[in-house]
Amino acid sequence: ETLLFYDMMSLSQRPFLPGQRDRTREEERRFGLALAAMPFVYLFADAVLHVSSSGPSASFPSEGDVFHADCEELSSAILSDFGDEVRVVGFSGVESESGSMAYFDRIVRVNGKAVQSIEDVDFAKSNANLKGMRPKETVIELERAPFGRRNELPAEMRGWVYLERFCSMVKIAMVDESEINRVVFSDSPETIAQILKGGTELREAAKMGPASLSERLQFFLSELQEKYFGATSIDKLCQTGGLGGDIGCKAALSDREIVSTIMEKLVTDLP
Repeated sequence: ETLLFYDMMSLSQRPFLPGQRDRTREEERRFGLALAAMPFVYLFADAVLHVSSSGPSASFPSEGDVFHADCEELSSAILSDFGDEVRVVGFSGVESESGSMAYFDRIVRVNGKAVQSIEDVDFAKSNANLKGMRPKETVIELERAPFGRRNELPAEMRGWVYLERFCSMVKIAMVDESEINRVVFSDSPETIAQILKGGTELREAAKMGPASLSERLQFFLSELQEKYFGATSIDKLCQTGGLGGDIGCKAALSDREIVSTIMEKLVTDLP
């Protein structure tokens, strides 16, 4: 019997279509626990497949479409900052009365003024109010993004992808050398070469003792400093500080600090 774990389909996702309910508090708690467990799922699975994301990105119907709403509609939307963008991440009660707004829509302008933060949105709304404009008269320009903000960063430069590959390096270092070609696969020769090289280096360092292993780990941690963590996922944005299952957007630790801690824990399993 073969069981396949595919992270997005195996975890409870946030709503992304009209009519879908948000996760319950218990589902949020379990999601946080799952994020903490995932590196060890990759580590202890019989085999891991690293699929390359190279090539042109698929486009989705309505993606990039520009439309307009007003402050009355916006009042029901829950907003969140994503770097220099503002996106709709939920609704209080029902969706906007006209049904025009949806999850992950990006707010581009308010009354013709570009916005890059929730603070910008609030300022523009207040300014419109001072001018005596009614909520229905305030024009909100939005851009449709059915599946959220695209991450255009190459996979090899992404911090979380680097962690996934590091898990496989540790896996290579742990198994018998005769099993190496049976535990990690990829459609990218470069990815396989990177993982095999890193795994071999960790194996040799572990044989030489804790000091050598610690020195090799520092090398990988220094490589991590060259990777990027983009705020493309509201789940990563909200759950980074809650990897123990806590609920809410707590920026207690950065993504880089979380990944560094996980990497340090993973190498403790090396002989």
